[in-house]
Amino acid sequence: MAGQNFTWPTTKLAGYLNGLDTEESQKACMCLNTYLDDIETVLKSAGTQPKDYTLHDDQHGFRVAERMVEVIGEDVAKNLGAFEQMSLLFSAYLHDIGM
Repeated sequence: MAGQNFTWPTTKLAGYLNGLDTEESQKACMCLNTYLDDIETVLKSAGTQPKDYTLHDDQHGFRVAERMVEVIGEDVAKNLGAFEQMSLLFSAYLHDIGM
């Protein structure tokens, strides 16, 4: 994992979404591109790493997105619609944004 780029475009969900190649997936990707880079910037600079919680560093959203695929299974994740995949990525990155 050393040297790996832990950003939202490298998540499995983003890869599945990019592979759909539909009008819906293009709209979902445009929406993600509009917001998630800024969201990652906020997470990197917000100091979301309280000592008495699970590690909430700047890669927490990435790990949550990857864990979502583990929980629901790759076959299910690959077959979700574009907006469902987009919603999972947003929820992975935004679920702790207020910390």
